[in-house]
Amino acid sequence: MKIESIKNKDLVYFGERIEPYFASSIIVRGMLDKVNLTKILGWQNGVRWIYTNNYFFIKKSDLDKINTTLLKKNNETYTKKLIKKCFEYGNQLIQTSKDIKKQSDKKYLDKKQMHKLLKKYLSEANNYMIFQNIALFEDMISDLTNKLVKKYSKNKKEYNTLLELITTSNRLTAIEKEKNEFLCLGVKKDSVSINKHVKKYSWLALRFFIGKPWTKELVLQRLKNYTPVKARLELEKIVSSRQTRELQINKVTKNFSKKDKEIVELIRNIVFLRTQRTDFFQESSYYVLPLIKKIATELKITYNDLLYLSASEVLLSLKNKFNYLTCIKKRKKGFLVFFDYNQNIVLESTDALKYIKQRPILKQNLKTTKKISGQTGFLGKATGKVKIIKSAKDNMKVKKGDIVVAIMTTPNFIPALEKAAAFITDEGGITCHAAIIAREMKKPCIIGTKNATKLLKDGDIIKVDADKGIIKIK
Repeated sequence: MKIESIKNKDLVYFGERIEPYFASSIIVRGMLDKVNLTKILGWQNGVRWIYTNNYFFIKKSDLDKINTTLLKKNNETYTKKLIKKCFEYGNQLIQTSKDIKKQSDKKYLDKKQMHKLLKKYLSEANNYMIFQNIALFEDMISDLTNKLVKKYSKNKKEYNTLLELITTSNRLTAIEKEKNEFLCLGVKKDSVSINKHVKKYSWLALRFFIGKPWTKELVLQRLKNYTPVKARLELEKIVSSRQTRELQINKVTKNFSKKDKEIVELIRNIVFLRTQRTDFFQESSYYVLPLIKKIATELKITYNDLLYLSASEVLLSLKNKFNYLTCIKKRKKGFLVFFDYNQNIVLESTDALKYIKQRPILKQNLKTTKKISGQTGFLGKATGKVKIIKSAKDNMKVKKGDIVVAIMTTPNFIPALEKAAAFITDEGGITCHAAIIAREMKKPCIIGTKNATKLLKDGDIIKVDADKGIIKIK
């Protein structure tokens, strides 16, 4: 398809991500893999994307076809198979990445060895990235959930309670396991256990090859907020809360029809997959990070400059078949990528700016209103000082009682979320990370505001009313 033929009306805004081209080239190319689309998802076609300035857009006609396909597959058996395959492919990706790390830790690698290792990783990653398409299930799951909750609710209170219960994961995510084990550290606080914890979970600080792995110092800093008694009581509270929640779910769904009980399990499976699908990728990036940094050094460019390139361009650069220095220079002035089925079409510098100018949707200026509201992620009210979080390095500026405001929350924001009184996000639906963590931490949360990070600034005092989905600046 020719990129020039895409009109403004053909695109749908998906979201903003601090995600370099290097990462998106790996993810989206895998999402569009024809063999796995059919083999794993049972789809005839995937969704084509446009990426520019950290904004992602979807070809509307592609998304419509996928939503139609998903409505025919909304059953528990389908999602259980997805979970099984996700773990099968994900564990293989992790094992391959660990093997690559062992070889990357050698003192010297020549270009040929680097090329071989990166190619090996990209092959395994491409096979796994088909599961990133689970992000496209959001609309279908939201519709199913709202219809089901309305069917069994007599009033708003019952609606909110049921919504909260059935949109919780039916198994623990990595970040929930980390919290359990972290609180155990708070009880023991022995050096050996802390070192093991860091080794096991430091990858949670990475997103799309950006960030710095958690260190022992960071874990110790988090532990300062806990006495052994406080850690033990909080862990007991969390475990008890999860057990109570499962009992409540069984109770409220007892009189559901067989079909509706299957839909509940479908929803809870997808909530789990939404987090797990990215966890495998982020963990794998942690293990291959040393290799990517060595490649940047070999090419005599900074690591951040390498991230302007696609993964395939890095491979070509290692074989001296790509003018990466000129390419990086142009892309720093602006660029846009159309991920078609079989190729990435890239516009750079003035060509990209001209293309964006002709399609207003690509500008994403959301400052046209001063009203900030969204969907309830978890009920409650809070008043506090705004702290805008865009990357893990912003975690340190959050103090106890602040309100975290983010485009979306991710596991690398956990140190900040633990101190926050409430969360607000621009993006997200009922299965998003912020809503899941808010339910786990029992903190007020408003998601999908679209403009909170644009209209609020650090230091603003705001009142969060998650019961009504409203934010007011005091």
